[in-house]
Amino acid sequence: MVRLSEAEWKVMGALWEEAPQTIMQMTRRFQETTGWTKHTIMTFLKRMEDKGAVRYEAGERAKLYYPQIERQEAALQETEDFLERVFEGRMGLMLNTMVEQKALSGKEISELYEILKQAEEQQGREVCGKDGDKVCYVKKYARFSTGCFVPSQGYDEPVKTAHSDLARLSVIEVEVGTYETINSLQQIN
Repeated sequence: MVRLSEAEWKVMGALWEEAPQTIMQMTRRFQETTGWTKHTIMTFLKRMEDKGAVRYEAGERAKLYYPQIERQEAALQETEDFLERVFEGRMGLMLNTMVEQKALSGKEISELYEILKQAEEQQGREVCGKDGDKVCYVKKYARFSTGCFVPSQGYDEPVKTAHSDLARLSVIEVEVGTYETINSLQQIN
């Protein structure tokens, strides 16, 4: 796993945007905004080369630097590291924190619904929709935002519910002690 400092992220961003680049090209790019000198850039590139983040080829007059890792791969590693460090690896806890702090716009909430829908479809499950009866999945039992415990029909077995019984996103606690984001029930019949 490649861990990048904030400064190294800036250098990687420049290389992802346009590669190859020489040390002097990067120095000109960053000197005015960051004050970095040629020697600072050389130090970053050496550290990043040691980490496996960049590579170089000998050019006619200077080394040509290329990214060794893809932006998406680095972003995924950084996200997983952040999630583990700050939220003990629990995505639901992070989302719940954002919801409680009202840090999500309506557009972002809609985007999350679409992302979750795609994830469910990729797993071959039907996600709780806006109309009619859909299938929701829970694991073993869950503590919903109402504080009630609801046993499911078994591990990853479907529980039928109408959309009108669903509330907004909420973090639930499952028996194994992990957290998931799932639609919570407003009332339990």
